[in-house]
Amino acid sequence: MDGIKNSTKQAPYLRTFLANAYKLDDYNEQKIGGLREAFYGQDPDNGLDDTESSDLLPSEERSNQQKHRYFNRISAQVQSVNEHTAKRAVARMSRDTAQDLTILKPLLRDLESAYANRDEKLEGVKQYLLKELSLGRKVIVVSSFKTTAEYYFTQLKRMPEFNKDKIGLITGGDAANFIGGQEVSRKEILDRFSPRSKNRVDLIDSPKEINLLIGTDTISAGQNLQDAQVIMNLDLPYNPMILEQRIGRIDRPRDVSKTKSIYVYTFPVYQTIDAELKMNERLDKKMEGAMEDTQFDNAVLPNAEYMNFLKQAKATKGNAVQKMLDDTVQKTVVKAGLSSEKHSEQYQIANRRMYDAKIEPIVRTKEPVIPKVSFASGTVHGVAVLQLTFNDVNQALLASKNIVVDLTNADNDSVTNGEQQLHDALNSGIDGTSQLDESTAKLSVSELDALFHQVLEREVAKYNQAMRQSEGAIGALKDRVAEQTAKAIEESVRNAANRTVIMNKIQEAGLTPKIVGKLTQNMRTIDRDSPLYEDIVEISHDVNLFWLNFSYYADQFDLENIELTGKRQLSRMDVRLADSSQSKYELLLANVRI
Repeated sequence: MDGIKNSTKQAPYLRTFLANAYKLDDYNEQKIGGLREAFYGQDPDNGLDDTESSDLLPSEERSNQQKHRYFNRISAQVQSVNEHTAKRAVARMSRDTAQDLTILKPLLRDLESAYANRDEKLEGVKQYLLKELSLGRKVIVVSSFKTTAEYYFTQLKRMPEFNKDKIGLITGGDAANFIGGQEVSRKEILDRFSPRSKNRVDLIDSPKEINLLIGTDTISAGQNLQDAQVIMNLDLPYNPMILEQRIGRIDRPRDVSKTKSIYVYTFPVYQTIDAELKMNERLDKKMEGAMEDTQFDNAVLPNAEYMNFLKQAKATKGNAVQKMLDDTVQKTVVKAGLSSEKHSEQYQIANRRMYDAKIEPIVRTKEPVIPKVSFASGTVHGVAVLQLTFNDVNQALLASKNIVVDLTNADNDSVTNGEQQLHDALNSGIDGTSQLDESTAKLSVSELDALFHQVLEREVAKYNQAMRQSEGAIGALKDRVAEQTAKAIEESVRNAANRTVIMNKIQEAGLTPKIVGKLTQNMRTIDRDSPLYEDIVEISHDVNLFWLNFSYYADQFDLENIELTGKRQLSRMDVRLADSSQSKYELLLANVRI
């Protein structure tokens, strides 16, 4: 503005300023020329010949006419600015700008002072960390988001109260995991943090041992970290089972004479609770039709227990958080099993015995006649553990699972029963060929093949039933217009005639072709309640509009701009069915009764 005000002729500069402010050059390129010609051809008047113009929908024709009128009107007003008008407008704009700055500068100073280098949540976490570490307790700090974990790791390393060489970070596989400023493997971090549970006697009380571990929920996957007594949740995961898994990392069998309690802290962000409640309310409404004809449970929608917690948390904050944590800790048990059963007393006993067996393993027979198989006599049931691999008709892997099979009652696949039968068989084992000849033993194992195939077929049928139910339920949630629009865009990409034009628009937006798949994936989540639904409808009338205005739509359908996603990665559900003839089983171990 100062440059215009100080120039001898202000009118040309003001006209340029206004044209840029209204983006007339961009508008002209997008709406009148450029890419539109590539799709529709050109005539001397407006870029559309008579035959191609007649192919447009009436609403599109009206829209084009309105856009032309708007462009012409604004262009005429900008070009009408003379020197006298320019000086008067520039003087008024300068006065208004100065007045706005007079008001805004004190506000800006106040805001900077209020928020400068201050993260109240970080300060709270810091105080509790110092308290727990001073008591000699090891602490795990967990977040659902990688960026949050990295932020806390970076901030805590910089604080003089903490020894950065005693802080570890795990956010995924073996990449980008650190202790202090040194990148190390995930295994080394876990060994140095929990050397007792990892049987690393050489690290216990050594300078290499660390006492603070920060990371994402990948820490919670399959790790026993009972050296720690404290876990701090930087957020509340959307799935309550994840919270249970987090606590389960440290709530493991231990020497209760030394450690009787574990300590769980949670620092939730209450501003996100309203968003989750509203999203669940919208999904509930859309689910009403699906519930009528589809067996559907809380596998897709958040369970009622968690939604009630959110409502309580919104109203009572800390009290509700405490109650959920108390309930979760109460339900948390050692999970050594292969399937998710009810946490009965017998199940907990079975888990304890299996844990003891893992700590003090049974001495195995060297070079057994039949590997992976033992034999017993008496009334106990035989037990086998199978690994099932579900493949589709093209032999592509879909999923896999381990399952316990009772060889007398194959329908009973509970861990509790399997462990009990094995435990009872300890005193009736057959140790050598003097008690059971080799040919009889091999025949007994081979006869199990038919039973194992029946189990495989049963589990394939259960898997496919779940996939069909999920496909029907998820399909009911989709908006048909959004789905058809996304498909139309994907089909236009496959059209070779559009390739050059499409690549040019993608490059102009500074993006790569991979973004198209992500955008159509995000578009499928838009429904009639979304403010972006109008854009979906407009594109559904003419998919070419998507490419004409690619930069605009790429920004609109970016995940950050879709309402109430919670910044979660969206993905299509794989609902391919398993084929029993292509699926397989592998015997992991068995105890066969003779």
